[in-house]
Formats: sequence, structure tokens, C-alpha cells
Amino acid sequence: MTSFSSKSILVTPWNDKQMDFYRQEKPAVCLDKALLLDATVPKQDKLVHLEQVMWTQFEHPDQAVSYNLETQDTWLRYHLRMVQLNESIPFDLDVISKRVGIEGKSRGGDLVLALTMARKVDEEVCKHLSHICFKLWRIGSIRQASPDESMLAHDIRAYARMTGLSHLKHAVALVPF
Repeated sequence: MTSFSSKSILVTPWNDKQMDFYRQEKPAVCLDKALLLDATVPKQDKLVHLEQVMWTQFEHPDQAVSYNLETQDTWLRYHLRMVQLNESIPFDLDVISKRVGIEGKSRGGDLVLALTMARKVDEEVCKHLSHICFKLWRIGSIRQASPDESMLAHDIRAYARMTGLSHLKHAVALVPF
């Protein structure tokens, strides 16, 4: 087992547990439409469920399910993007973009490059970038990376070097391309 450095101010025991989590096999979780559509269920519980479904989707991307859910709830429609293989990475990039106030970057590499140039660092950004690394790692296990995916991984590596964040360096090291 590899030991991860915790010298960076943004590397916490939670981050090291997250790396262990990435490497563990995830339990299979199907989308529970009743839970998501129930107005009495708190959004945080819905978000946790969506994340569990997302991990399932990426644990076995060759067996991923395309979920469609008709709803007028804009919060739910927005967050459902995370469980769709083709929308999950753009979802993370959108969350990062809104978090740091860098709007209008159409591609992931452009956003990460803008983050690098602006030297914008915070734990939420790093969390979503590490989620992207996990997703790229799992996608890379079943198919050749697209040029945009390769560029995104390259830019995340540059960002990790610039920030010196050990956790992010280890997360991007999982990406095979």
C-alpha cells in the first residue's frame, strides 16, 4: 500500500481516506427515483445518493446505465448530470467554474488552465478535480482517451504541480494517459 504525504495545507486525513476510497471496489447502487422525487427528503441526502450512483457508474463504465428522470425540480435536473457518464465530468467542471467565478470556459482544459494562471486553490475545487481524475482513470480502463480528456488530464497535472497539492498529484497519477 502506498503512503500518501500530508504536507500540503489542503491534504487532510479525509483526503487520504478519499484516495483509499477511489481504489476500493464500490457497492452497486441503482438510482432510487422515489427517494429523489420525494419532497420530504433533504437535498443533502439526495446528493449523497446521487454520488453513490455516480461511483457505481464509473466503477464499471462498460456497464453504466443511462438514467432519465422527468422532473420540474431544477436542482435535481442539474445534479442528475453527475450520474451520466458523458455529463459527469462537465458537471464537475461546471461546479468548479461556478465556485471560483470563472465563467465562459467551454472546455475542461481551458478552465483548469485559467485556475492555474489565476492560482485559484481551495478544497472544494481540489475535491472536484480529484473526482475528475478518478473518472478519467476508470474511463481509461475501458477505452482510449479522447483528445479533450487527455488535455484535461495534462492540465490537471500542471495545476497539481503549480499548487504542490500532494493529494491531487496522487489522484492525477491514477490517470493512465
